[in-house]
Amino acid sequence: MKKILTLLMLFPLMSACSTEAQENHNIELPQADASALSVLEHHHSITIHQFSLILKEYLKNYHSSSSSNQLYLKGMADLYLAQNNLFIPNMYEEYNIGNLSKEEQNDIQELYKNCRTFTDLISKSIDKNVPIPVDSQTIEELIKLADDIKSQNPYEDGKTDLIVKMNQLIKKIINNNQ
Repeated sequence: MKKILTLLMLFPLMSACSTEAQENHNIELPQADASALSVLEHHHSITIHQFSLILKEYLKNYHSSSSSNQLYLKGMADLYLAQNNLFIPNMYEEYNIGNLSKEEQNDIQELYKNCRTFTDLISKSIDKNVPIPVDSQTIEELIKLADDIKSQNPYEDGKTDLIVKMNQLIKKIINNNQ
């Protein structure tokens, strides 16, 4: 009888421990998602900020023929191109973290691809010592869009309207230079 009574007393204690372990597991998953979203936000901010700095340097040296300024810009562009800016967003898509639609995910990835293509265009224009035929006002508009976009977190906010606008502007420049 003592064994049965002891077993009955231990049963609620064991089941309470089991429930607690399940609850902790459920709490960790959203924390992991929050951490992943934080990494995505940081990546997005840094990637767009670097592109903005390249555009600002390009605008500053738009009519400059100084070789040291051109080499500095070339180094910035080459460093940007050496990075794989799609690695982290592709992981995001693979693990489906957050609440973005497929179209919003594509807009963000397209932005990174377009920034890369435009940076490559800048690098090649420096190699050829021929400026990109685009007016400084368009570059200034791109800089403003980049500065506005880098402070947003599209992975949480789902706001890709500025991203779409920037994509369209970059594509227009790229298409005019092919």
